Amino acid sequence: MPFFSEEHKRQFTWKFGVIIAIAFVMQMVLPMAAMPLFMFSGTGGMETEGFDRAVSFKNRVYVLTRKVKFGFKNKGPQNTLALEEWADKKLATVPGLEIKENLETLIADERGIWMIYPDHYELFDGVKKIVDQKFKPPSPGQNPAVASDNDKLYIIYAFKEKPWLTWIKDKEQGAPVKLPAPPGSHDYCACGDQLMFWRGKLYHFSRYKKDIHLQAIDGKKVSDWVKLGEFPISDFKAGYDDKGLFLAGVYRGNTVGPAQMFKTTIKFARVENGKLSEPQEFKANNSLFDFSVINSTTGPAKIVGQSIGFGWMGITSMELSGKGAVKSTALKKNMGLFRSFWIMPLFYCIPILIIFILSVIATLMMPKYRTLEITLQDGVKYEFASVISRALSQAVDGLILAVPLIPVGFYVKYLLENPDNVVSKLIEPAAQGPAAFLAMMGLVMIGGFCYLALCILYFSILEGGYGWTIGKLVFKIRVLGEEGTPPGFMRALLRNFLRIVDGFFNFIVGIALIAFTDNWQRVGDLAARTVVVRKK
Repeated sequence: MPFFSEEHKRQFTWKFGVIIAIAFVMQMVLPMAAMPLFMFSGTGGMETEGFDRAVSFKNRVYVLTRKVKFGFKNKGPQNTLALEEWADKKLATVPGLEIKENLETLIADERGIWMIYPDHYELFDGVKKIVDQKFKPPSPGQNPAVASDNDKLYIIYAFKEKPWLTWIKDKEQGAPVKLPAPPGSHDYCACGDQLMFWRGKLYHFSRYKKDIHLQAIDGKKVSDWVKLGEFPISDFKAGYDDKGLFLAGVYRGNTVGPAQMFKTTIKFARVENGKLSEPQEFKANNSLFDFSVINSTTGPAKIVGQSIGFGWMGITSMELSGKGAVKSTALKKNMGLFRSFWIMPLFYCIPILIIFILSVIATLMMPKYRTLEITLQDGVKYEFASVISRALSQAVDGLILAVPLIPVGFYVKYLLENPDNVVSKLIEPAAQGPAAFLAMMGLVMIGGFCYLALCILYFSILEGGYGWTIGKLVFKIRVLGEEGTPPGFMRALLRNFLRIVDGFFNFIVGIALIAFTDNWQRVGDLAARTVVVRKK
């Protein structure tokens, strides 16, 4: 008899059944309950940091970073802005400078760094704040376009759905002047508009549909809007270098493939004779997201922004040094990753921990209610392998099977960081729109199926021919057919293929069947007519 008596069977069934039900509920509830407690606790919390914009002051680059922290004590997301100086390949926070959360824009000139808020402005001279002044009504509000001539700061903003221009000089402010609205802007909001001061004039750029329009402001003279031509990037930035005015924008198109995930194409067009030049393309090794332009009158301009590479995020400075060439410098700071991300995998270990606890409980309970031995068809008596020994052997085999993933990971890194490889060339020609997603998913599925096949073959060949795997050998257990010999490849293949069923709910199904079936068999054992016993 598999149980000592019917009473033992009844007692074991309801007791272990309750334990399995509790384990199932805990496996569902604990990770969901533990994650938000960690994420929103006042001690740990979840914090992410990212690039906001960059400016150049006294030949130094200053980066505005934004930290967002979530926590119960914070009563929701808490934004913290900090100005950091980029020097010696690292960022150092500027001490004593408090930047409020509602900052609209940041600009630098010879006097210092200007911080524009919806209702006031501040000036920081690199050491201390020297100006803190409220705007005269109407204030610029949101999304102003700002430029400086090193004497005055000019601001274009939206008021009553029309563009207005004002200036500030230290604590003085000029009277607002209404400007002609750009073409197609029935409800002007200044969203995305760019303002540049270059060679004694203000240049106001605005985009309508795909066309860029330009307005020149020279003192009290305001020109009509001039259509420059099409520019493919809606979120463009205007700037200037030693050769003149230009527009720049990050372009990814509809292509998604290994070469695009961590690569950037910068579209770049100059303003020449009242027209936009044919956009040039500047390739970079890191994927660029939000960015700012650092203007220059003596050489190439720079683009500074948040970038992403394989396994890191940070700040990248790109110098446009010629057609199709970018000189790139990256500061890897893991800026976009959660500061507490290192502990998050622990929550994924909770279900695994529950399974091991359940295995220990089964191992301790079963000898009190069940017979521990079986006599196979060859007449030899064997002791059943305990549930915990089977679980631990599985863990050892899992670690062994993880070893091939290490070189695979390095190869995937190579594929993602090197666009001129065979795989990228095969994928990219057809990778447009939905086809791109399908191509990437196809690669992932093929890789997953290959790894699954490797795992099944590992178990099937060793268990079928010898009755053991390396993990089972360590814990001195074997897989045998009911006749007392290794089951052979085909039966072992069936046994291991059915791990898919036994593995439901992190192997709770498999453990339950081992505990309740006569010969301690999971679905794979029942189908393949095998048992797992202690090695003699």
